[in-house]
Amino acid sequence: AARNYFAKNASDLNPAEAALLAAIPNLPGYYSPLLRPENAERRRRLVLRRMIDQGFLPPEDFERYANAPIPTERAVAGGSVAPYFEEWVRQILDDRFGSKLYTAGLNAYTTLDVRMQRAADVSMKEGWARIEARPGFEHLTYQAYQDSIAAGVVLDDQQYVQGLFIALDPWTGSVRAMIGGRDFKTSKFNRANQALRQAGSGFKPFVYTAAIASRIPTTFVIVDAPVVTMQVDGTEWRPGNFSNRFEGPMTLRTGLMRSQNMIAIKLAEEVGLESVAQTARRMGIRSEIERYHSTAIGAVEVIPLQMAEAYSTFANQGTKVKPFPILRVEDAAGRILWDPQPERTEVLDPLVARIMISMLEGVVAGGTGYNAIRYEYGPVALPYEVAAGGKTGTTNDGTDIWFNGFTPNLLATVWFGMDLPQEIWPNATGAGAPAPVWGNFLKRVYYGDPDALDPELREPVIPIPEPWAISDGLVTRLIDASTGKLASQWCPQDEQRLEMFLPGTEPMEYCDRDDFGLFRAPAN
Repeated sequence: AARNYFAKNASDLNPAEAALLAAIPNLPGYYSPLLRPENAERRRRLVLRRMIDQGFLPPEDFERYANAPIPTERAVAGGSVAPYFEEWVRQILDDRFGSKLYTAGLNAYTTLDVRMQRAADVSMKEGWARIEARPGFEHLTYQAYQDSIAAGVVLDDQQYVQGLFIALDPWTGSVRAMIGGRDFKTSKFNRANQALRQAGSGFKPFVYTAAIASRIPTTFVIVDAPVVTMQVDGTEWRPGNFSNRFEGPMTLRTGLMRSQNMIAIKLAEEVGLESVAQTARRMGIRSEIERYHSTAIGAVEVIPLQMAEAYSTFANQGTKVKPFPILRVEDAAGRILWDPQPERTEVLDPLVARIMISMLEGVVAGGTGYNAIRYEYGPVALPYEVAAGGKTGTTNDGTDIWFNGFTPNLLATVWFGMDLPQEIWPNATGAGAPAPVWGNFLKRVYYGDPDALDPELREPVIPIPEPWAISDGLVTRLIDASTGKLASQWCPQDEQRLEMFLPGTEPMEYCDRDDFGLFRAPAN
């Protein structure tokens, strides 16, 4: 806060500045010096008087500090195209260089792509507008919040929908765009790298990854049927699917495409919750992961930047990259003082990762992400020439909605929710808002937007990448999609698909719809 308002360290604040910062937290919107300077000044005078009462300020200094000017503009990131990103960079540099950052004429070069950032800004604004126009949306709109501030009416600044966006290069980890909230001026809290939010269905790929790594194939069949487990307090937990229907036997591929909760819960039980937690941990999730059945369907809080890091393991075929924003720092003479290098760590067998890419491509091509991203008459209609995989994320109570997705050369995470968690709109889903934002961002990046008001958005930003190849070492078989067995003349030809397997896990039986049943995982 000291940097945001006064461009100095907290230890360097004078009493007037310290009193102002102490005044704001009680009612941030009401006492904001940027929005309500007269209220901030009045509150600061109260804090200064209490400092005198407590012996921290001589009485004769009161008038001097009480009449100090109130900052009505941000001291940093005021005109930045990416203020949340810029503040993140500043914090990193402050930790490394201290006061030299502000006095030695250092030059920092960052990973930000301004055109991608602008594409993200436009796409997120469309997403917020889409949410606020939804039937059943009953929260304060952001425009109503701004109007109330202008009219002098105090409203809770947690009542409108927030959001975040992260784009990074999955091969290096360089962050190309970042949005940490609706407006940096009114809320400097960076939700992209500071918030802890429930992952929802976006956590399920870690369950499936643990299963594939345990040599359970994508064709393994689980019955989508009710689950009842006893909780620690002795009560029963009876989860359901989003559709409130149970659909019987289905393969792992179909279970992930449809985001069926029962399949994820039973699969986590099959491979072990410890294995699931350790898989997520290796891939980049560093927040606490409880070993409960509900964890399998996303009842775990995550930091969004760590979700992006974890999903980079898929796009990068087994190698995790640590997100970073700084390319190099030079002194005033141009000498390089810091040249951070990409941090790449192989955490998955590349063959396992390649199978998971195929699974997550299925989510976009025909699963929960299809209508929002690929459908010809949908809000995006992203062409199939852009190879893409990802996963919608939705919590059971509709308080957190996500889309985490990637192509061979770009990864993006999108989230919407309220700072004080509550249902965004009835039956809110990751497909309803985050997935279209993600898809529209990709279209702008790969194809440009000829109708954009911003000239920089009219041309493509990066080339369309080549799709992922089938990795050497994998076994491929033509499979009947419903039974998970080898395709045969006894099963519909239009339900056949080419499936990838770790050697030794491919099915040996040919399909016959009369003998559809629960399969066992191949032995190690």
